[in-house]
Amino acid sequence: MSDDPFPDVPADRLSTGGWTRMERTSETLLSIPALRVEGHTLLYEQPDLREAVRTVFERVDLPWRFFFAAGLSFTPAPTGFGRSSLFPVVFTAARREFASDLRERGFEAVERGRTRRLHTDDGGRARLTGYDARFEADTIDADVAAWLTVWDHEGRFRLAGGVYPTGGLDSAGVALDPERYREELFALIRGVR
Repeated sequence: MSDDPFPDVPADRLSTGGWTRMERTSETLLSIPALRVEGHTLLYEQPDLREAVRTVFERVDLPWRFFFAAGLSFTPAPTGFGRSSLFPVVFTAARREFASDLRERGFEAVERGRTRRLHTDDGGRARLTGYDARFEADTIDADVAAWLTVWDHEGRFRLAGGVYPTGGLDSAGVALDPERYREELFALIRGVR
Protein backbone atom coordinates (compact mmCIF):
# COMPACT_ATOMS: atom_id res chain seq x y z
CA MET A 1 0.00 0.00 0.00
CA SER A 2 1.41 3.36 -1.08
CA ASP A 3 1.88 6.27 1.33
CA ASP A 4 0.35 8.64 -1.27
CA PRO A 5 -3.01 9.73 0.20
CA PHE A 6 -4.47 10.41 -3.25
CA PRO A 7 -6.34 7.56 -4.89
CA ASP A 8 -5.05 5.81 -7.99
CA VAL A 9 -7.29 6.62 -10.95
CA PRO A 10 -7.60 4.81 -14.30
CA ALA A 11 -5.18 7.05 -16.21
CA ASP A 12 -5.58 5.20 -19.53
CA ARG A 13 -9.37 5.56 -19.47
CA LEU A 14 -9.11 9.22 -18.57
CA SER A 15 -6.59 9.89 -21.32
CA THR A 16 -8.42 8.04 -24.09
CA GLY A 17 -11.71 9.66 -23.01
CA GLY A 18 -10.29 13.17 -23.35
CA TRP A 19 -10.56 14.00 -19.65
CA THR A 20 -8.46 16.83 -18.20
CA ARG A 21 -7.40 17.08 -14.57
CA MET A 22 -8.65 20.38 -13.19
CA GLU A 23 -7.71 20.09 -9.51
CA ARG A 24 -5.56 18.16 -7.07
CA THR A 25 -6.45 19.32 -3.56
CA SER A 26 -6.03 18.31 0.05
CA GLU A 27 -8.13 19.75 2.84
CA THR A 28 -8.87 19.09 6.48
CA LEU A 29 -12.45 17.87 6.75
CA LEU A 30 -12.52 17.38 10.52
CA SER A 31 -10.13 18.23 13.32
CA ILE A 32 -10.93 17.41 16.93
CA PRO A 33 -8.48 16.57 19.71
CA ALA A 34 -8.79 12.81 19.18
CA LEU A 35 -9.03 12.70 15.37
CA ARG A 36 -8.03 14.53 12.22
CA VAL A 37 -9.61 13.64 8.84
CA GLU A 38 -8.17 14.90 5.55
CA GLY A 39 -9.61 14.55 2.07
CA HIS A 40 -7.33 14.23 -0.96
CA THR A 41 -9.28 14.85 -4.17
CA LEU A 42 -8.58 14.65 -7.90
CA LEU A 43 -11.11 16.40 -10.15
CA TYR A 44 -11.36 15.79 -13.91
CA GLU A 45 -13.48 17.40 -16.59
CA GLN A 46 -14.47 16.25 -20.06
CA PRO A 47 -14.09 19.69 -21.74
CA ASP A 48 -15.56 18.90 -25.17
CA LEU A 49 -19.13 19.12 -23.89
CA ARG A 50 -18.38 22.30 -21.93
CA GLU A 51 -17.12 23.95 -25.11
CA ALA A 52 -20.10 22.73 -27.16
CA VAL A 53 -22.53 24.23 -24.62
CA ARG A 54 -20.55 27.47 -24.38
CA THR A 55 -20.70 27.81 -28.19
CA VAL A 56 -24.51 27.79 -28.05
CA PHE A 57 -24.98 29.52 -24.68
CA GLU A 58 -22.12 32.03 -24.46
CA ARG A 59 -22.79 33.10 -20.87
CA VAL A 60 -22.97 29.58 -19.44
CA ASP A 61 -19.56 28.17 -18.61
CA LEU A 62 -19.50 25.18 -16.30
CA PRO A 63 -18.26 21.61 -16.39
CA TRP A 64 -21.20 19.54 -17.63
CA ARG A 65 -19.30 16.28 -17.26
CA PHE A 66 -16.91 15.84 -14.37
CA PHE A 67 -15.40 12.95 -12.46
CA PHE A 68 -13.70 13.00 -9.10
CA ALA A 69 -11.88 10.52 -6.91
CA ALA A 70 -10.93 11.15 -3.30
CA GLY A 71 -9.06 9.38 -0.55
CA LEU A 72 -9.56 10.01 3.15
CA SER A 73 -6.75 9.86 5.65
CA PHE A 74 -7.22 9.67 9.41
CA THR A 75 -4.79 10.65 12.15
CA PRO A 76 -4.49 8.51 14.17
CA ALA A 77 -5.30 5.77 11.68
CA PRO A 78 -8.30 3.71 12.78
CA THR A 79 -7.86 -0.05 12.82
CA GLY A 80 -10.15 -3.06 12.89
CA PHE A 81 -13.55 -2.32 14.35
CA GLY A 82 -12.75 1.39 14.61
CA ARG A 83 -12.36 1.67 10.84
CA SER A 84 -15.48 -0.34 10.01
CA SER A 85 -17.55 1.62 12.52
CA LEU A 86 -16.59 4.84 10.69
CA PHE A 87 -18.06 3.70 7.36
CA PRO A 88 -21.70 4.72 8.08
CA VAL A 89 -20.52 8.13 9.29
CA VAL A 90 -18.33 8.65 6.21
CA PHE A 91 -21.08 7.42 3.87
CA THR A 92 -23.72 9.76 5.34
CA ALA A 93 -21.40 12.78 5.44
CA ALA A 94 -20.19 12.15 1.87
CA ARG A 95 -23.74 12.05 0.52
CA ARG A 96 -24.64 15.28 2.33
CA GLU A 97 -21.49 17.06 1.11
CA PHE A 98 -21.89 15.83 -2.47
CA ALA A 99 -25.44 17.23 -2.68
CA SER A 100 -24.21 20.50 -1.18
CA ASP A 101 -21.35 20.67 -3.70
CA LEU A 102 -23.79 20.18 -6.58
CA ARG A 103 -25.85 23.13 -5.32
CA GLU A 104 -22.72 25.28 -4.99
CA ARG A 105 -21.91 24.51 -8.64
CA GLY A 106 -25.27 25.98 -9.68
CA PHE A 107 -27.41 22.85 -9.92
CA GLU A 108 -30.92 23.07 -8.47
CA ALA A 109 -33.61 20.66 -7.29
CA VAL A 110 -30.94 18.19 -6.20
CA GLU A 111 -32.68 14.99 -5.17
CA ARG A 112 -31.08 11.80 -3.95
CA GLY A 113 -32.29 8.70 -5.74
CA ARG A 114 -31.67 5.04 -5.28
CA THR A 115 -28.59 3.37 -3.84
CA ARG A 116 -27.09 0.27 -5.39
CA ARG A 117 -23.92 -1.81 -5.27
CA LEU A 118 -21.09 -1.46 -7.75
CA HIS A 119 -18.22 -3.91 -8.10
CA THR A 120 -14.84 -2.29 -8.58
CA ASP A 121 -12.26 -3.61 -11.04
CA ASP A 122 -10.24 -5.11 -8.19
CA GLY A 123 -13.22 -7.08 -6.85
CA GLY A 124 -14.27 -4.66 -4.13
CA ARG A 125 -17.84 -3.58 -3.47
CA ALA A 126 -18.95 0.03 -3.31
CA ARG A 127 -22.22 1.78 -2.51
CA LEU A 128 -23.39 3.89 -5.43
CA THR A 129 -25.95 6.65 -4.82
CA GLY A 130 -27.72 8.40 -7.68
CA TYR A 131 -28.90 12.01 -7.77
CA ASP A 132 -31.05 14.00 -10.17
CA ALA A 133 -30.69 17.76 -10.55
CA ARG A 134 -31.46 20.64 -12.91
CA PHE A 135 -29.60 23.63 -14.25
CA GLU A 136 -31.59 26.69 -15.30
CA ALA A 137 -30.05 29.90 -16.66
CA ASP A 138 -30.80 32.11 -19.64
CA THR A 139 -32.60 29.77 -22.02
CA ILE A 140 -31.05 26.59 -20.60
CA ASP A 141 -33.26 24.16 -18.73
CA ALA A 142 -31.12 21.02 -18.44
CA ASP A 143 -31.43 17.81 -16.47
CA VAL A 144 -28.34 16.14 -15.02
CA ALA A 145 -27.58 12.86 -13.30
CA ALA A 146 -24.94 12.57 -10.60
CA TRP A 147 -23.46 9.54 -8.88
CA LEU A 148 -21.44 9.15 -5.68
CA THR A 149 -19.63 6.03 -4.53
CA VAL A 150 -18.06 5.27 -1.16
CA TRP A 151 -16.05 2.17 -0.25
CA ASP A 152 -13.12 0.84 1.73
CA HIS A 153 -10.13 -0.10 -0.44
CA GLU A 154 -7.40 -1.99 1.42
CA GLY A 155 -8.15 -0.18 4.65
CA ARG A 156 -8.55 3.25 3.06
CA PHE A 157 -11.80 5.04 2.36
CA ARG A 158 -12.35 5.97 -1.27
CA LEU A 159 -14.98 8.23 -2.74
CA ALA A 160 -15.65 8.71 -6.44
CA GLY A 161 -18.39 10.09 -8.59
CA GLY A 162 -19.38 12.59 -11.19
CA VAL A 163 -22.04 14.40 -13.17
CA TYR A 164 -23.35 14.32 -16.74
CA PRO A 165 -26.34 15.90 -18.55
CA THR A 166 -29.34 13.76 -19.40
CA GLY A 167 -31.55 16.21 -21.31
CA GLY A 168 -32.45 19.76 -22.16
CA LEU A 169 -29.28 20.74 -24.02
CA ASP A 170 -30.07 18.66 -27.08
CA SER A 171 -33.07 20.88 -27.90
CA ALA A 172 -30.58 23.71 -28.48
CA GLY A 173 -28.46 21.62 -30.81
CA VAL A 174 -25.97 20.19 -28.30
CA ALA A 175 -25.81 16.44 -28.93
CA LEU A 176 -26.06 14.34 -25.76
CA ASP A 177 -25.47 10.65 -25.09
CA PRO A 178 -26.48 10.04 -21.44
CA GLU A 179 -26.18 6.25 -21.69
CA ARG A 180 -22.57 6.50 -22.85
CA TYR A 181 -21.81 9.18 -20.24
CA ARG A 182 -23.12 6.92 -17.47
CA GLU A 183 -21.18 3.90 -18.67
CA GLU A 184 -17.97 5.94 -18.96
CA LEU A 185 -18.47 7.37 -15.47
CA PHE A 186 -19.10 3.93 -13.97
CA ALA A 187 -16.00 2.55 -15.73
CA LEU A 188 -13.90 5.38 -14.24
CA ILE A 189 -15.36 4.79 -10.77
CA ARG A 190 -14.72 1.04 -10.99
CA GLY A 191 -11.06 1.72 -11.82
CA VAL A 192 -10.31 3.86 -8.73
CA ARG A 193 -7.96 2.30 -6.14
